Amino acid sequence: MKTNLFILSFIIPIFSIGFLSCDLSDKISYPIKYKGKFLSLISEKNDLFIQYENLKDSVYEYFILQKDVNDFPKIGEISELYLYEDGFYVNAESTWYFYGLKEVEELHKLFVDSVENENVTHGFGVGHNITELDDSKTISSMQRFIEGYYKSHKCESGGEGATKCSTSAHNNNSSCSVSCSDGYYACCYIRMGTAYCECR
Repeated sequence: MKTNLFILSFIIPIFSIGFLSCDLSDKISYPIKYKGKFLSLISEKNDLFIQYENLKDSVYEYFILQKDVNDFPKIGEISELYLYEDGFYVNAESTWYFYGLKEVEELHKLFVDSVENENVTHGFGVGHNITELDDSKTISSMQRFIEGYYKSHKCESGGEGATKCSTSAHNNNSSCSVSCSDGYYACCYIRMGTAYCECR
């Protein structure tokens, strides 16, 4: 059955000046910064998917927040994203949003001057998936990825008791990692040559 999706935003590459400084990177092991072309969707299962078209490496990168309910704030066009291990920050039309696990309150406090409370969204799973670019339209690629993401499969790494896992399929540059809240477990596997990581 085809997954119903709701388009939040689709933008062409744009550039802006970020607020993060070198001092912040010293406090946290990373962020990894992304700028360019983004597409964001909320699935019928209330999960947020943000797709980044990485032309340099010829891959799509997906940033995922799993939730039980759809209470995401409405956002505009995304211009940049900062990825952390347990969450990510999005700049949409000069407004900052945070999406991450409920356990990462301390991370948010570093951004208190840039992220309003109503723009902070917590979920039970934060994932980062990478797949190869293809010749289809961006939205079709994203729909295909999400439909594959929701097909049940046995965990090949992670499993009950694990809050994190990662995996990679070296034949097609596909890899992923995921971090989960208490009460959920991380599950990573390869299906049809694509790496999938999720919380269950």
